[in-house]
Amino acid sequence: MPNVGNPLVTSPRQKDDFRLKDVLRSDKLPTLVNLAHSISALSPTLRDFVQFKIVLDASAAQEHLRWRLGKRTNILATTSIHEAIVSGTVVAFAPTYIETEIFEHEEDIALDTSSTVSAVRAEWLVMRECLHLYPLDAVPEQIKQLVDQDDEPYSVVRKQVGARAIFTRDPHFKKMGEPVVMGQIDIALRDYARATTVKIGVSIGSGVAFAISFEMIAVLTKLLTSAIGWLKRQSPSMQIAILCGILLAAIHPKSRAKCLEVWDSVAHILSDSVASTASRLAIEYAEATNDAKTNLQIIEAAFPLQSKRTLIMHARAVCVMAKEPLTLHELERNIRHDGYNSRSISFRGYLSRVLRGNSEFFEVRPGEWSFNSHTPTTIA
Repeated sequence: MPNVGNPLVTSPRQKDDFRLKDVLRSDKLPTLVNLAHSISALSPTLRDFVQFKIVLDASAAQEHLRWRLGKRTNILATTSIHEAIVSGTVVAFAPTYIETEIFEHEEDIALDTSSTVSAVRAEWLVMRECLHLYPLDAVPEQIKQLVDQDDEPYSVVRKQVGARAIFTRDPHFKKMGEPVVMGQIDIALRDYARATTVKIGVSIGSGVAFAISFEMIAVLTKLLTSAIGWLKRQSPSMQIAILCGILLAAIHPKSRAKCLEVWDSVAHILSDSVASTASRLAIEYAEATNDAKTNLQIIEAAFPLQSKRTLIMHARAVCVMAKEPLTLHELERNIRHDGYNSRSISFRGYLSRVLRGNSEFFEVRPGEWSFNSHTPTTIA
């Protein structure tokens, strides 16, 4: 069992000074990504964002449970792989069979961590919530016949959704010829998630600020136009009185001096504050960009190359991740977000034909598609 102590946990901040990463934590990344996907003007902020689809095996899941139950000293702390999954940087699939393996070893886990079986199950529920459990009922019969060992379900799921690798602590997968990731790569995945959250958060904030400032030009123009229109509607004597009042306020030495005095005091504070904030944001953004790039290089070096994923693989993954029926429009959008590039002139029509020609998919209601009706076993 490798060391999964303090280096792998989400630690509370040690300093009192404000940092962007204290607000833009990695668990906020899914919200930022969804926001960027929903607004086309913000989509460029995701240009360099990489998600890693893996299959999490029982040995890695048990390691997480053992650390949470036996070694954690801070109740808010978690393992690096769990944080990476919650952040969406890692999309973790697992066969529903994983629950059987956890239950088979729950008494051993409880005994080894000086906890209880109910505590093991409670921690498993938390972990299971962020996994995408793949129903083995959906696996073609000729493939299911091969599932005669504990490791086979994980291999089958990886092939069905086109996951990049199996995340495991079990060396047997490598002997089977399966693409695997082992060692302490979860630390790099966690750090990549943290840095990417700050990077995307600042980029989105800058984009929104620019959009607001651009909109303000139009708003101010409308206000000025309205004010001029209102002035024109007044009687000539009222127009002269208003203009004279404005001119007197601008010309009178005392009033002009008072206005300048107020502006100078406010402008000094504002300029210092804006300059300080902008400088800090620029430094943190640069640090986050560099950290994201460095950790991505470490991750890419550790992961096997991604094999080609077919449309059916993407469709399976998207449906399992959704956990509910999807319209054809939602399927098309999610499959594109999942990384599939189609050369078809009418991708939606092509997708519809592919789904109708595959027995793994069915229409729950007209226009709404699902992938196998099997649901994971509920814990009693």
